Amino acid sequence: MIKQILTADEVKEAIYVDADFSTDQANALSQSVTSYIKQITGYDWSADKEIEPLAKQCAKMLCLQFYYNNGDNYKPEYDMHVGATALLEHLKDIARSKKK
Repeated sequence: MIKQILTADEVKEAIYVDADFSTDQANALSQSVTSYIKQITGYDWSADKEIEPLAKQCAKMLCLQFYYNNGDNYKPEYDMHVGATALLEHLKDIARSKKK
């Protein structure tokens, strides 16, 4: 399995679903979020031995955003755009320092 920032169980917890929620769907969401964060920051956070806590937090916020606010299903209580954007900027700074 491809290493991701969040496990399927962490995704399920982040989006407030029951344990019987599809693990395949949770893994797909985690893959999307991991890929998105890597693309934006230019760094593969899932490859680190210990994943940066801010990367995990950002991934959880993006899971909420991607799961609940796709298409016409906008739910303002799950709008994580501002917080996730701020975390992505912090992650970019951390990534730059790791590349030195």
